[in-house]
This record gives sequence, C-alpha cells and structure tokens, in this order.
Amino acid sequence: MGGDNYQLMMLSTFNHSIDYLIESFIVKDNNITWGYDFLCNLSRKQIRNILNQKFSSIEENNKEQTTVLLDLARSKSILSVVRKYSSNYPEIIKLVDNSDYQNIARLSTHNQLIIGFILCQELAAKLDVNDLTSIKLPASNLNYLPEYIILLAVRRYITIERIIKFNLDKDPNWETLLLRVNKIKELFLSS
Repeated sequence: MGGDNYQLMMLSTFNHSIDYLIESFIVKDNNITWGYDFLCNLSRKQIRNILNQKFSSIEENNKEQTTVLLDLARSKSILSVVRKYSSNYPEIIKLVDNSDYQNIARLSTHNQLIIGFILCQELAAKLDVNDLTSIKLPASNLNYLPEYIILLAVRRYITIERIIKFNLDKDPNWETLLLRVNKIKELFLSS
C-alpha cells in the first residue's frame, strides 16, 4: 500500500479490527477499526491518500511513541535505538541478548516487526562487507515470524539484490524461508 517505515511501525502498535458499518477508519485509544468497504473497494492510492490526511492526528495522540518510532525509522541501527529506549522494548532486548527467538510469536506485531527488521538490517550490514559467516542464523530466527513480517523485513533490508549477489536462495535455511513467503505472496496475488 506504500507509506514508509515510520507509518508502518506506528500502525503496527495498534490493535486492528474490521467493521462493516465504518466508512473509512476510526482510531480510538490503542485500536484502529477499519471499514470493510474502505479496505475492499478503494484503490491502494485512495486508501494511502486518506491515511496520509489523517495520520497527523494519529501522531498527535501518540506523541511519546512518535519520538521513538521516528528514531527507529531513521536509524541505520534499529538495535541501537531499541537499546536507547530499552524501557519501551524489554522483551526485544531480552530476546536479542539471549539469542532466543523461539518465543517471537508471543510478542506484539509491532515487536515482531522490529525483531524482523533488526535481524535483516544486521545481516545486510554484514553482507555489505562480504561477511558470510552468519547467514543461516537470521533465516532460522526469521522463520518464527509470520510471513508478512518476513516479507517486509527481507524486502526492506536484505533486498533482492543481496539475495542474488550472495546466493541466499541456495542456502537451505533461506530457501525454506523464501519459499514460505513466496507461497503467501502467490495466494495474495491470486485472490
């Protein structure tokens, strides 16, 4: 649908639901209720334009979070920002410090997204200096995440260029991960 990392991260902090009676969307407390017709009948561009118009009110009502998320979206090291705001992200710090990603599924969508971004951003930085020593671990850890988060993180940070350049799709862990994401993408595109 477009947008940027900041808007994506901000929206991921909310609980989301769909209602057939809502015209566009309503933001209340920590919830966004999306109108069914709004999501299904408008083009992506129309949805993006309406969301852009109303986004400043979402920011205004979440000032503290806005500061943290802007830092995250602009950062070359998401992990360093997470450490800077460690009181906001104790679960992420614990997972990263212990390298124990098996409980990722229990985290909020927002925290899952950040974990995915951290794993992919750190691997991308290593690949950029031709460090191929740790390509298996991020793929194994990403496998604990939902496919849509894997897709967002890999497209944003690993990129197709790195996948091809470093033959990540030939590594068994990455092959499994990429096949999982591709199946979901194909289902989405065929519907």
